[in-house]
Amino acid sequence: MDVILLLLILHLIPSRNGVACLPSQNLCADVTDCTIIDSTKPFISIQNEYADPEKNWIFCYPGEKRNIYKLWMSPMLKLNINDEYSVSYGDNALETEASASSFSFNIIRNKLFQNKEISLRPFNSTCVRISTTNDFSVQLRTKGIEIWLIITFGLGILMFINANNWSQNSSFHYLMGTVLGIIFSVLIILFFMSRMISKKVVTAAFLLSGISGIFYTLHWFYQNMFLLTKEYWISLLVYLTVTGVLSFFLSYRFGPVTDIRSKKILCWIIQSIGLFLVFHGTQLTEVSSAAIIIILAVYNRPQCIDNFYKRFKYKYFPRKHRFLTEEEYITQGAIETKNALENLRVYCLSPDCNHWKVVNKLTSPKRFTSFILGDSHITDEELLHYNTDTGALEQSSDDSLVGQGSGSDIELNWDESF
Repeated sequence: MDVILLLLILHLIPSRNGVACLPSQNLCADVTDCTIIDSTKPFISIQNEYADPEKNWIFCYPGEKRNIYKLWMSPMLKLNINDEYSVSYGDNALETEASASSFSFNIIRNKLFQNKEISLRPFNSTCVRISTTNDFSVQLRTKGIEIWLIITFGLGILMFINANNWSQNSSFHYLMGTVLGIIFSVLIILFFMSRMISKKVVTAAFLLSGISGIFYTLHWFYQNMFLLTKEYWISLLVYLTVTGVLSFFLSYRFGPVTDIRSKKILCWIIQSIGLFLVFHGTQLTEVSSAAIIIILAVYNRPQCIDNFYKRFKYKYFPRKHRFLTEEEYITQGAIETKNALENLRVYCLSPDCNHWKVVNKLTSPKRFTSFILGDSHITDEELLHYNTDTGALEQSSDDSLVGQGSGSDIELNWDESF
């Protein structure tokens, strides 16, 4: 049922690879100043002699042939250009012209998300249109293996497999509570800042920026994360420490999740995040979808398969057991008996034990009291009688485990200091 539901969801999700890669001659079509950039021509330098603001250059990446060996490949177009420029994107040169003429597209993508390192789709065509009055150069860089894609793919599988255990683990609840507290502390700061600023100013700023302003702020933090960490690492460390400790105290105060249904919902959330990471952990949507289907099929396998595997393993690959020697058997028995007697003393001294009810059922309350106070649970006469009684340890004549001196008795000396 889960597999069918997943297939329907994947059918509704648009492919992130877009259209299939087009031949090189169809990318540029009849558009002038369009250049194909690939592994044969990875570097192009442009000299803008006339500094024409209406002059545009288009660079098209045709894409690689689909190959499973390029599952984690990551091509990137690096721009060596000044700050005064604009960029538009498309699957071919004509689409870049259409997107460049769209005002809303330019405001959101060209102005707010201007980046000098443009990630390309490895197996699909991508065209980049650049408008500037300065000289610039573009360079195609291709990573054969993008380590972050592998980490994302492996982390998704790990989260899905361990979702049930993590949702039951109280340490994981405290960890997630601490992390969420650090994240939501930013919202708390923004809330107090909004109380200090006039509501009209906040409303006007929100209407002017909207979602684009929020995305721009997140993008700015992402782009300057290394610089902020390097220059303000002490302030960042203090902030993370204070918010982390406070979040942990709050999580510890309210305790972990105890409701069974809440734990089940948490398990589903972790599994959904894991499948999302698996889906975005490769450059081939087909491979990601196949991996998700395999994971769900193995996770929802019938019980008969597990039973068959256990019988097969037990029959053809049995576990090797090591039996205890006579000395180990006696030693282990003495240790376990001593521990059990000590636990009995602790229970009898605890408030959970009804002392008068227990004493009322005993034939020798004085001996029981002596045992509780630390004396031995057997007397010297009982120990001597046990060692001298020939019927205490009866052994059969055909017992193959008896060593030399099969007719002799085993002498058991109890040592309280063991």
